[in-house]
Amino acid sequence: MWGETKKQPLAFAVRSGTIPVVAPAEMYIRGTGSYLPESSATVEELAAEHRLDAGRLKTKGYRRIPIAPEDLMPTEMAATASRRALRAAGIAADDLDVIIYTGVHKDHGRWQASNKVQVLLQAMNSYVFDLDQNAAGPVMGIVMACSLLRDGEGCRNVLVCGGENWHTSLDGRLLGRSFLMGDAASAVVVSGSGGPLGIVDWELGCLGRYSKAICMPELGAVTRMSEDVLRRGGHLLQLFDPGWKDEEERKRVTGEFNSFCAGVVSRLLSRNGLGPSDLSAFVLPNLPAPHTTSLVEAMGIAHDAVRQPTLSEAGVCGGPDLMMNLERLVRSGVEPGGHVLVLGVGAGYHASAVLLKAR
Repeated sequence: MWGETKKQPLAFAVRSGTIPVVAPAEMYIRGTGSYLPESSATVEELAAEHRLDAGRLKTKGYRRIPIAPEDLMPTEMAATASRRALRAAGIAADDLDVIIYTGVHKDHGRWQASNKVQVLLQAMNSYVFDLDQNAAGPVMGIVMACSLLRDGEGCRNVLVCGGENWHTSLDGRLLGRSFLMGDAASAVVVSGSGGPLGIVDWELGCLGRYSKAICMPELGAVTRMSEDVLRRGGHLLQLFDPGWKDEEERKRVTGEFNSFCAGVVSRLLSRNGLGPSDLSAFVLPNLPAPHTTSLVEAMGIAHDAVRQPTLSEAGVCGGPDLMMNLERLVRSGVEPGGHVLVLGVGAGYHASAVLLKAR
């Protein structure tokens, strides 16, 4: 197990809602893994069950949605994905020094999921903790892993993992009007040696004024749980206060969010002497197709660089889909020296971008 951390000042400073960070040298994505439940439902089946417009959902890019058994815990899903990531990395669970759980869903409330993942993997040499950044969590987990590898004496391997099972959070599978949610888990091993992708740099940002955009408005300290809360669905995940009341305001907020993400990406690329055209691949979480189109256009990145290969088969998974898309890219290969941009976006709103370089 890694020893005492070095007592050093923080290596970053807050500026205009973003955190520019001096990236460490010799940090790598060493292995990736994922898990999709065997059971799934087609868009047509979901539309018939929940009175949805199947044609409209297909225009968003959806075809099938994976659905986990209700008694399959998010930690169990995360552990399965983690075993696959460890196998891809060529290391054993005993080699892990830290486990970071980034899933929004946990087996219980006010509970540390990473502790159970540690036991399921039998990674008893590791320190563990949970990180909640919604769908931006996996990238933020990678950033924290790099800091631990850089500053923690003896820290060599960090596992970032998470699992999502949506059956307790949604009435059906549709969040808002466009987000069709699927169950999944993913994991990535970040190490100080080896791996197909080197970690070059990162940039983080937050639009806190939209903190209530997506939430479970009456689950938590704000309201005591009651039959009335359950009856009106206050415990369910929903678009609660997205910042708009009509179509014109929605377009304004969407434009603001896209510009915010574009700013995060632009700062990251320019700091490293790159432009949008220099990217070999741009890995995004699974978003409805129109959302992806408007976001990519705001960034000036070519559509043929975008990697979202699991959208049609997994839907929006809330974090795991981002690392699943990265895993597919690793399998297909990137030309040595090629730059890969990975962008995580989450409710709140958060944007976490990491720049990678293929070995």
